[in-house]
Amino acid sequence: MTLALRALFLTGAAALLPLAAQAQAAPEPTCASLLAEAREDVGVGFEAGRAELTMEIRRGKAAPRVRKMIALAAEEGGLRRSLIRFTAPAEVAGTALLMREAASGEDEQLLYLPALKKVRRISGGKREGSFMGSDFSFEDLSAKVEGSERCERLPDAELQGQQTWVVQARPADPSTGPYGRVKVWIHPKTRVAVQMELYGKDGETLVKKMRVQRMKKVEGRWVPTDIVMETVARKSQTRLIIDGIQSELRFPPETFSERALGQ
Repeated sequence: MTLALRALFLTGAAALLPLAAQAQAAPEPTCASLLAEAREDVGVGFEAGRAELTMEIRRGKAAPRVRKMIALAAEEGGLRRSLIRFTAPAEVAGTALLMREAASGEDEQLLYLPALKKVRRISGGKREGSFMGSDFSFEDLSAKVEGSERCERLPDAELQGQQTWVVQARPADPSTGPYGRVKVWIHPKTRVAVQMELYGKDGETLVKKMRVQRMKKVEGRWVPTDIVMETVARKSQTRLIIDGIQSELRFPPETFSERALGQ
């Protein structure tokens, strides 16, 4: 899904307009539309197809814990469906997370635990918990943009030698959700959120920081293929790498059913 407003450019017919009118700058995307597009870069990060992923979880100086996953994604009725299934190591193999975007309200997240042969619904406060011991929470994997957010454009800023758009959002009610403020740096040409800062409920304490290290163009859209999420207080980080994408694959609706989780 992509909700961003694309910049409008003057066509050849505009040459007939007065010079002053031609000189007007094309309108820039709104804060809300940029934030919506930025949210799509978190989690699976692609619209449709199958991907193979590697997750590396680092805690201090210890060797990273490496996990392998496959991810399937599709759209149904304009709503995103995604399934992440761990394939290695053995202690997590078979664990799967099904995410189904809702037209309104909270997105549905269902976690399948093969050892228990049970499906657990992740909702409410549970969404603030760690996703499989990583620095991503279940909430971080959700691409939903709540209409109650207060969004504002900040001055453009240079990041790693590149000029970026900067936006930030605050919930209308600070007591809801894990974050009191989210600040996002967006590359104007690729529309990828190249960096995010996630602040606590007070809106001042930096809790997490996400950055994109690499990206790839898939069917005309730039997709982050190497993402690092850092938890500031405990100095830990999780790296999520997309090893390969088969964007041409399509899946029937039952692929993203609760019943399919245990298969």
